Amino acid sequence: MTVRAVAVVPSAPLLLPAVSAGLPTAIADEVAALRAAVRVTLTGLPDVDTIVLVASGDDATLPDGGCADLAGYGHPEVAADVPVDRALLAAVATRTGTPRVRADHVDGDLAVLTLLIAETRPDATILLATVARGAGGATLGGFAAGLLAATDATERDVAVIASGDLSAARDTTSPGYLVDGAVAWDQQTIDALVDDDLDGLLALGPVEAGRVGARSWAPLVVLLHLARAAGLRLDAPQLWAPRGVGQLVASSR
Repeated sequence: MTVRAVAVVPSAPLLLPAVSAGLPTAIADEVAALRAAVRVTLTGLPDVDTIVLVASGDDATLPDGGCADLAGYGHPEVAADVPVDRALLAAVATRTGTPRVRADHVDGDLAVLTLLIAETRPDATILLATVARGAGGATLGGFAAGLLAATDATERDVAVIASGDLSAARDTTSPGYLVDGAVAWDQQTIDALVDDDLDGLLALGPVEAGRVGARSWAPLVVLLHLARAAGLRLDAPQLWAPRGVGQLVASSR
């Protein structure tokens, strides 16, 4: 079986109206447009056996539960429980050497992605994965290859969604304030994804991603590996920057 679609959506809590109902007027229209683009992307995914969600973390992990909440952001009431494809999880763990984590609940970036799936694809089954934000290209490529092998072994058709959180230091309103080169790093990342330029994306690297406060370089590397293997290309990416944080939305054609 195969990867039938790939997509990029941010894992920012502001994508969930329950978390940020009263947005400042200055960013309300931009956030509304971003939310709409995310919804269109997720509802437009093909029907597949499993949706794979990939975000960054301190280490590579495969959480085995899909009970997500935003208690860490002060919103424990924002929660959902999405079924996890445990057969695919076991196959990925075996083929990538990634630890399977027994998790009572999912938090952080994966929680936001899970809640977005619960909102837009209520019948979905998911697989959750983090890849280490400081991992090198060979490690990330190996994870992508193992994921592909696992989909074949379990005869799964999947869609893969990577978190799309780019620089948090684009301007003086950003959480990381203003870091020189942050806007250029975001654009170079987008160009590499659109041009199917894996070498260019790898050259941006985890060190520079950390310097500009971009969390999603590693998941995007995994996504580009998978897209290339499946013969998919990302089409017409859209970038927003509410509160000075780059938020990328894209899907395959």
